[in-house]
Amino acid sequence: MKKIKILTICTALLLSIFTFTGCMSMVVGAVMESSLASDFRKNLEKQEVKYTPENSILFFGTGYMSVSLIQQKPELGVRKIGSTGMSASGRSYFVFMPIPLNSELLITSATYPISNGTMTIRYGIAGVDFVANKPGLLYFDDNDPKHVNEKRALDFIKDFYKETEWEPLIEARLQELK
Repeated sequence: MKKIKILTICTALLLSIFTFTGCMSMVVGAVMESSLASDFRKNLEKQEVKYTPENSILFFGTGYMSVSLIQQKPELGVRKIGSTGMSASGRSYFVFMPIPLNSELLITSATYPISNGTMTIRYGIAGVDFVANKPGLLYFDDNDPKHVNEKRALDFIKDFYKETEWEPLIEARLQELK
């Protein structure tokens, strides 16, 4: 009888701990996302060139916590571009600062979550993976050809572009996906 009572107390304690830590991880994830978005907006305001939905692309997606690109068109200045991203609730999201129109982009690495950490794939193939030739939003997830996760990604980036020229475009796309 005493063993059953101890087992019951231990089970209740474990359930309480799992419930609490699960709730805490959701709260911590929300706080981290809010902080990331706030820092992102501050950096967006500091940009020397004002990139808008008319003269640039907003590259975002799911499946990766971060993606690195090289903009290789000499007229636009060859440079490495990194994304902001996070993994929460089993989903990963990334977003870039606006990228100038006509950029020739090469993906150099992508990081995604695995069961016990993260994995980064580094690409070394020369060439151009895509050209940013159409202004506006550009969603990417190589495992989501039907854009099933695009709404979640837009919900994630919404706070990053709050009160900018991009916000109405993001909201309009969210309405289209309903």
